[in-house]
Amino acid sequence: MRGLEWHTRYEIIVGMCKGLLHLHKEKDVIHMDLKPANILLDDHMVPKITDFGLSRLDNNSSAKTTSLHISLYDTHLKNALFLMTLVLMSVC
Repeated sequence: MRGLEWHTRYEIIVGMCKGLLHLHKEKDVIHMDLKPANILLDDHMVPKITDFGLSRLDNNSSAKTTSLHISLYDTHLKNALFLMTLVLMSVC
């Protein structure tokens, strides 16, 4: 990563964010193990999210009305943001 141009790094970051958004919003998948080792780059530097061994489906995604579910969702979101920050730091 050290020799990459800033535009390339930016595109990697945008790709990771779009991938996570797709998993959460379109597929209702919670990754649970996001870290730099689980983000692979293809030949065109397009990021691929891997290692879904700890992931789970968010079965309550369409009805986030119970306080327990909202609490768990908020906790997961905070953890995901923290882990995404670690991944971003490894790119920059």
